[in-house]
Amino acid sequence: MGTMDLKSPGTRWLVAIAAMALLVRAAIAFLAGGNPLVHDSTVYLFMAAAIVEGEPVASFPNGYPLLLAIPRILLSQRELIPFVIGMNVLCSTAAVVITWLLGRKWLGPSPLPALMAALFLAVFPHQLRYVQLVMSEVPAQLLVLLAVWLLFESIRDSRWSDHRFLWHRFGAGLLLHMTVSVRPSFSFAFPLLIGLFFLKRLPWRGTAVFGAGFFLGVLLMFGTERVGIVKPPEAPANNLLIAITSNSSATQFKLFPKEEQRKAVQTYIRFAASQPAEFLRQRAESLWE
Repeated sequence: MGTMDLKSPGTRWLVAIAAMALLVRAAIAFLAGGNPLVHDSTVYLFMAAAIVEGEPVASFPNGYPLLLAIPRILLSQRELIPFVIGMNVLCSTAAVVITWLLGRKWLGPSPLPALMAALFLAVFPHQLRYVQLVMSEVPAQLLVLLAVWLLFESIRDSRWSDHRFLWHRFGAGLLLHMTVSVRPSFSFAFPLLIGLFFLKRLPWRGTAVFGAGFFLGVLLMFGTERVGIVKPPEAPANNLLIAITSNSSATQFKLFPKEEQRKAVQTYIRFAASQPAEFLRQRAESLWE
């Protein structure tokens, strides 16, 4: 289950859905018009250019700027933007296929649930909107789906002596960290999965291999900071303060003074302890969004 049997009706339907997803995304990305750059896009592109020039800046998390810096070595800023949008189209389409693969494994023997999941992702407005933009949502989605797919593959090949188990579980951890480096909002996934592994009483060695993959990602990112390829981002402390001074209808994107940022963690914890109802309301709104 989950293999690509091109003779099966389910796979033929998948090919049709994936082709439709690709054509719709390409049309929206290249023919619908609109500016591919929002404020965050310009920051990401500036950080990528600074990495290539050897003078990194510390603004947003470094994962996405590092991804942008790879093609930026060969392309000008003007050429980079359509390249990134084209990659968005391909990555978003690939996400539809991976969703089908996961569905075929875990949604029962009928191909219909997996096809419905793939179709939903293929036409969901949020998915179509973000292929137009130089933003981190599309690559982060593909990375986390690949991590989940490898994790489920490792559950299938659960024998410790099977080298596929090792590589799948290790790769899942590494890809999850890559997701976190691109979109730090996925950080909760690592402790959540570790907790689930223990609750399900999965073999500790598999959990250790998954953790090793994740922490290799941590070391690699730390290494890029130590050798000066990137600078540690300054945004997390500022974002903590934004989180407790904003709500879904009035988000205040502002730069707090350095003195306040240095005490951001203490301020965040103190706010949560002194105003728990308001803190939980803010977090619920954030989770919903």
